[in-house]
Amino acid sequence: MKKKFYLILVLICSVFIVGGCNDIDSIKEKGIILKLIESDQWSEAKMNLEKEEFKSIEDYQALYSYVDARNDYNNNENGNISYEPIISKLRSIDLDTYNGVLKAEIEDFKDELIGERDKFYKEFYAKQSKEEKESREETIKSHKQEDKIVAKEIKKKVSNLIKIKDYESVIDLIILHTHLDKDIHNLYIFASAQLEREKGDEESMIDYLELIPMAYEGEYANLISDVKLSIQPKDKWLEAERYISEIREKPIQEKERIVVYLPAIGMTAAEMRISSWGTPNKINKTTYEFGIHEQWVYSDYRYVYLEDGIVTAIQE
Repeated sequence: MKKKFYLILVLICSVFIVGGCNDIDSIKEKGIILKLIESDQWSEAKMNLEKEEFKSIEDYQALYSYVDARNDYNNNENGNISYEPIISKLRSIDLDTYNGVLKAEIEDFKDELIGERDKFYKEFYAKQSKEEKESREETIKSHKQEDKIVAKEIKKKVSNLIKIKDYESVIDLIILHTHLDKDIHNLYIFASAQLEREKGDEESMIDYLELIPMAYEGEYANLISDVKLSIQPKDKWLEAERYISEIREKPIQEKERIVVYLPAIGMTAAEMRISSWGTPNKINKTTYEFGIHEQWVYSDYRYVYLEDGIVTAIQE
């Protein structure tokens, strides 16, 4: 009986001794990790934490997540940091329950990293916006130069047609090019008016001519002005211009007949089509990684820019 009692006592002591040794080892291993962290040796700290004998230290998971995050941050190539995975590792540490010696350091690093990420994205999108703006401006400049060349060629071709009053051929030639410049736009309206006159529809002819301002001083100004003044005096044309201007600027009222809106930033593509500018003569569409950019081309060098179906800029 006495021999059995001594055997049990020996076993109990052995458990306490082994447990005590493990605690001592755990404290020692944690000290190694903390020392490596203090000296910014993140790779060595991570390598040690992945060893079996280090996995029993206090707050192992919090220490490992922090060291892993710092190691990823320090090992980024060419400054290209993947912020979200690193922040995700830091967020896996429950700082409400973790009260270890590194709590303040972890909180500070997480806050700094989130601030750094936000600054990076702000600068990135600002740069991208600037580059896109410069690209659009260059495209517009290029289009204008091309338009001038095409317009010059068209004016050469229509000159003889105007002399012989072949307005149907004039329209066929310029109908797809009314956006090129004000002269061609007004010539198209004038030619349409002359065709209505040939049909005997005086009212429609006047409706067309009212769209050409008396202040127009372009290449066909004398031709158009002579015809208009042969029909009615200048003050009548000016009165019609004022009426058209008022109609275009009048807002839509409830239960009233629909009148046109002027184009405005923030309109949808559908709203733009029923604005005073109507449907564009041409749409240049470009699909980017971040969305769809459209340039709507109108006559008189007017352009509307849309991002994902919303008007963002208007150029007149």
